[in-house]
Amino acid sequence: MKKIILIALVVITAFMAKSDICAEVLGEVTDLDCTSGHGQVAIGEDEIRMEWGYPDGYDSNTINGFYVLFNQQESYTFTQLNTTGMTLRTSLFTVSTDDYSNSDSIAYYFHIAARDKVFPISNIGATSSYGPMRIDNVEPVGSIAGPLTTTSRIGVPITITVSGASQMCIKNDENWESCEWEGISTLKSWNLTNGEGEKTVYAKFKDSTGNTSTASTSIYYQEITTTIEPKIYGIPTLNEWGIIILFIILLLTSIALIKITKTKESAIVGKGTVRTSLF
Repeated sequence: MKKIILIALVVITAFMAKSDICAEVLGEVTDLDCTSGHGQVAIGEDEIRMEWGYPDGYDSNTINGFYVLFNQQESYTFTQLNTTGMTLRTSLFTVSTDDYSNSDSIAYYFHIAARDKVFPISNIGATSSYGPMRIDNVEPVGSIAGPLTTTSRIGVPITITVSGASQMCIKNDENWESCEWEGISTLKSWNLTNGEGEKTVYAKFKDSTGNTSTASTSIYYQEITTTIEPKIYGIPTLNEWGIIILFIILLLTSIALIKITKTKESAIVGKGTVRTSLF
């Protein structure tokens, strides 16, 4: 009986020693990489895809599976306690996130640790972490506004309100392929198309990741028709003072003419008398 107990103790001690050795030897997974293109620079892809290999010196015969986790923490460590109830991935060396929509330049991290097949207590290997992997799939929010009506189609003021965008494009149509991108401004002078009637001005906003949104505003353009009325020029009339002055001028002129006439007549009569006395 004593021999049986002694043998059991030796076996248990051997298993525990082996377990301790494996715990020290079992390292991180190898070739951990992101295959979806995510990194420090944000992209709009909703799903992060990861792949990896067995820890050095291990294979499917010695590794039972892997614990994996996506979160927003830069560092994380898998332990016997926090892995309780966690699903152990036993197949495939790739994993994808759930749908990470509505992520506005959020940085995500991936954590993974292998678990071996040591009996009776298996060991959790060192945790590997990968990141940051930024996702930005939130569209800019913007609007534009102009006057309700205008009588000039040139230089119409357009007010721009936008957040989360780095570029904008203003057009008189929705042909965005010919868009000329420019920096964001809060006010822009814009020319409407020819012809009276309701006009629609369109705007497209884009962030650094490439997410876009559109907005529009309607403006009624009313042309002004200019009517040129003919001018009637009348004959100018004299005022009362002008009439008086004219009357005086005419009166004085008449008097002067009378005097001149009498002088001439006197001279003629005088000459005729002299001629008579000579004979």
